[in-house]
Amino acid sequence: MNDLRNRAATIMANIFETMFFIFIEPQEDVGPNEGEGRKLSETGPGNPSAQYLRSSIQVEGEVSGHIKLYLPYDLARSMAQNFLGLDEEVPQSQALDMVGELLNMISGNLLSSGSKKIVYKLSMPSNEAVESQDLEKDFRQQGMNLDFDVEGQKIRLQIQLH
Repeated sequence: MNDLRNRAATIMANIFETMFFIFIEPQEDVGPNEGEGRKLSETGPGNPSAQYLRSSIQVEGEVSGHIKLYLPYDLARSMAQNFLGLDEEVPQSQALDMVGELLNMISGNLLSSGSKKIVYKLSMPSNEAVESQDLEKDFRQQGMNLDFDVEGQKIRLQIQLH
């Protein structure tokens, strides 16, 4: 599990830096089922009613499950705006698309960083806006949670593979 955690943290840092020119800071290790009841807003400064964008990808293969990414809406909107080179604010639909594409990059890199002989099938990302207080049930699910600080905002990558 530590190998997967280390690979995921490295991949996240590389993608955020390369694609978005954003440096992320890993937070304390949150192992399987640790921090499960904790809201993202409780891991640091933030508004408990803040809106988050959640993207989820279904994984099928030698191991199956989900990989999920949670980003604050304001951060996702800013990242989409910068990535697309736009001056005006982007609509929520474009921010959702960006979060889905970001998770697609993370998931593909993570799964291909293991054995090159194993083939995985990834679903299209499923993206939606959620309130931070509604994320509690997601965090109660078994899996590995990796928390990061991005410019004072908290994001989470959740890996549920079995």
